[in-house]
Order: sequence, then structure tokens, then C-alpha cells
Amino acid sequence: MWTNSMLKENAKSVLKNFYWMAVLALVIVSVVSGVANNIPNWVSGTPSAASSVTQAIDAAKDGEISDSEMQAIQSASAASSGVGSVLGSIISIAITFFVINPLSVGTCKFFIEARSGSVEIGNLFYAFRKEHYLNIVKTLAIMTVKIFLWSLLFIIPGIIKGYAYCLTPYILAENPIIDSKRAMEISEQTMNGEKMNFFVLQLSFIGWWILVLFTCGLGSYFLNPYIKATETEFFMCMKAKANSSNIAQYGELPEAGFAGGMGGFDPNAGFQNNGYDPNAGYNPNAGFQNAPYDPNAGMGSVDPYNQTPAQPQNDSFDNQNNNNDNFNQ
Repeated sequence: MWTNSMLKENAKSVLKNFYWMAVLALVIVSVVSGVANNIPNWVSGTPSAASSVTQAIDAAKDGEISDSEMQAIQSASAASSGVGSVLGSIISIAITFFVINPLSVGTCKFFIEARSGSVEIGNLFYAFRKEHYLNIVKTLAIMTVKIFLWSLLFIIPGIIKGYAYCLTPYILAENPIIDSKRAMEISEQTMNGEKMNFFVLQLSFIGWWILVLFTCGLGSYFLNPYIKATETEFFMCMKAKANSSNIAQYGELPEAGFAGGMGGFDPNAGFQNNGYDPNAGYNPNAGFQNAPYDPNAGMGSVDPYNQTPAQPQNDSFDNQNNNNDNFNQ
């Protein structure tokens, strides 16, 4: 059975081989995500609208425009801001679906491949390959919408669903053409009973995040590879569970295995047949001798056709009668 300390030790062992490449990879992801998230602000034109109103107010103070003209400018500016906000929201959603979500799959792909020795920055953009890009976009869009809808029920259900679907990007990184419904089903069923474990694993990094505060956030660039590598080890254990418990059907997820030659924790340790065994150490027939309970044990044999019970064995009773006869004589 895996533990948080084992996952972290394994992550450290793996990261020794590509730590600085992992730092670079996550910096690239951060920059691309930051640029993408700022596009809606640039397109909406809200700053320019606010600047126009400011200029109109200054002109009104100088008596260059009338009050009626001032009101017209304010109304037009408000309408422009409203349209810009709606347009910005639409673009933001589109960027999340078509850029941010696929990039999260590429990040998972990078760490999965890196643990086996294939360290390539190009894996960050793995999800953008045309043969499976649309399936990844569709799957994660459905997942995002589901989490959002569950969040409308006082937030907590959305958080629970977020943990239920947290394996989906990893599953897509391993099998980018898997059916959308199946990817989320595998994640949800595999995370059944594991959500709290994963939450505790994430919470265990809180000490590191406190230290990051003293670096004005710069330390996060050096901490994130460690966290992501640990989460990848968690996924490998969950994949072993999904395969051996028949949650994932044959071919849906590659068999779990540890990168050869890197040393460290084996995610299959404690699993049978390279997978998770929920009954490990438990034998339901313990205490029985190679056979289940026989309700006729200790009774005479029964004729399987006539169902006639065999005669009871009365040897001891007959011996007692013979002894009484001898006594009477």
C-alpha cells in the first residue's frame, strides 16, 4: 500500500534526472497561460473606454462640452464596457477550452514520459496534435462544465466533483482517443475512496507554500515540479488500481510500471498482478479446510436419485444391547 512519504520519495528520485527541465517546462506553461488569460482584457477594450470617460469629465470641467453631451458619452461608454465584458468572458471561456485545458494534458504527458527517461519539452504541446486535439478539448470541456454546474450547489459539491475527475487529464495523456464519457467514468470510479487521500497529499505541501510566501511567489517555480511529480506518482498508483480492479477495460490504460533504472518507490508494491488488490491479505475461506461448508457433513450419504437417506450408523447402540443380553443370561 502506498503512502504519502513513499510517493514523495519516489518523486524526488525521479526528479533528480530532469529537475531543471521540469522547472523550465512549468515556466513555459505559466507564461503561455498568463498570456492567454490576458487576451480577453486586451480585446474587451475596457481600459480605453474608461479613459474616454475620464477625458470627457475633464472636458466638462473646462466647459468644453455640455451636460447632455456628457451624459451621452457616459451612456455610450457604459454600453461599450458591457459589450467588452461579454466579449471578454466569451474569449476567456474559449481560451480555457482550447488552450489552457489541452496544455494541462501536455503537462501531465511531460511528467509521465519524463519518469521513464523521455524528457522532451515538446510533450507539453502533445494535446495540440490534430489527430486527438478535438477529443481532448471536448472531454475537458464537458468535465469543466460539469464541475461548474456542481459548484452552483453551494460550491462543496463542485469541489468533490473536481477531485472525482482529477485523473481525467492524466488518462487523456495516456490515451488521447478514449471516449469522453469513459475517461471521466474511469477517473470517478478510481477516485472512489481516494478523494480524501489525495486531498491530504496536497495538504502535506502547505509548509512549502508558507515558505514560498517569503520569496514573493518566486519559489513556486521551484516547488511546482516537486508537487507535479508527486501527483504523477499518485496517478500511477491509481492507474494500477483501475487496471487490476477492472475499472479500466483492456487497452484503455497502459499497464502501470516504474521507470527502469531510476530507483525509488515502486508504485506496484503491495499490488497483485501489477495492480491494486482491495482484498490483499484477506482470505474469505480462512479456517476452512480446502472446501466450503457442507450442510450434510457428519450425516450419512444421500442417494442423488431417490433422495433416500442412508441408514444411521448404530454400532455403539447395538453393542450395548448385546452386552445387556449377555448379562440377562
